Amino acid sequence: MDDAAMKQKLTIFDGHAMRDNFDVQSGADLLCHLVVAQLVVRVKTDQWAEADQVVKVIRAWSHDNEITIDWFEGVRFGYLSKQLATMLWILKPLRNMTRLGKLFTSDWEIDYESPIARGIRAVCSASLTR
Repeated sequence: MDDAAMKQKLTIFDGHAMRDNFDVQSGADLLCHLVVAQLVVRVKTDQWAEADQVVKVIRAWSHDNEITIDWFEGVRFGYLSKQLATMLWILKPLRNMTRLGKLFTSDWEIDYESPIARGIRAVCSASLTR
């Protein structure tokens, strides 16, 4: 395995290595899903997602993607999702339920055909690789 592949497989996230079945791309996808979930909850309730809601999203996503995420990784991603969602909240289109609904496919996956979804994922990816 070359250095680039190794870096992709074992990326350091705040000093902790991600497991090899949970690479940077998977992390960016999960984080994007969590950020959008945070935004949806905020639009619906005027509050950020509670811990149990974040856990449900992580479990559903990891089940659908057949990826194991340990407790510590889940906590870190939940925390980071709230930070990023808070930062993105200033963008008015992300405070509209109709627009947020368009970020999902019919199977409730993030629709990366959407420029907004791609933008959120780019922010998530950058936050994991800096």
